[in-house]
Amino acid sequence: MDECGFDEVTKAVAGSPSRRTVLRLLAGALLGGGGTLLRREAAAACRGTGTRCTHDRQCCTEHCARDRCRCRKGQKPCRGSCIPEQNSCCPKCQPCEECDALGGTCTPQLAPLCSPCQTVQCDSASNTLICLPNCGAEQACCGGNCVTPDPVCGCDQRCQWSGVTYCCNANETCCNGGCCPPEGACCANPGGSGESCYADGRCP
Repeated sequence: MDECGFDEVTKAVAGSPSRRTVLRLLAGALLGGGGTLLRREAAAACRGTGTRCTHDRQCCTEHCARDRCRCRKGQKPCRGSCIPEQNSCCPKCQPCEECDALGGTCTPQLAPLCSPCQTVQCDSASNTLICLPNCGAEQACCGGNCVTPDPVCGCDQRCQWSGVTYCCNANETCCNGGCCPPEGACCANPGGSGESCYADGRCP
């Protein structure tokens, strides 16, 4: 019995009715309460959009089409129910999040592919994820690492030969005024007259 039915019975009893009137009011209130309960249970058991159905009464949207609970014309699905097409299904998303219109949830944006010396951050001005340098003001990205560059050669290595400064790549070897490749070998010349680079990696 709901509140309205209880009030009606209370008023009737207060007016000294006949036994038949009291019984009729009690029966009506009980039946009405049972009907309300059944309606509430039916509403709680209805099916959301996208679920299988055979008739409209099974759907929360009261519209079953092509064996699925669907929204009516002029509406769109939103978290299991339907809303007007012009309305947004998502709540207000956080910066650099996107609204999944189908599921009605906020998801992070797809992060860009950044270099090893960069980090992904959210740009509040454009509301997008961007790559920003991760190295300090006095550093450079060398070989995927933030390091202090050589003042002469930068990310390359500095070599000295006969008072002359020159530069070789980080994976090369300084060899007698030249740069020996990674697969080569810088070997002492026979007779002790300096060094030479042997590209095949074999010293004589």
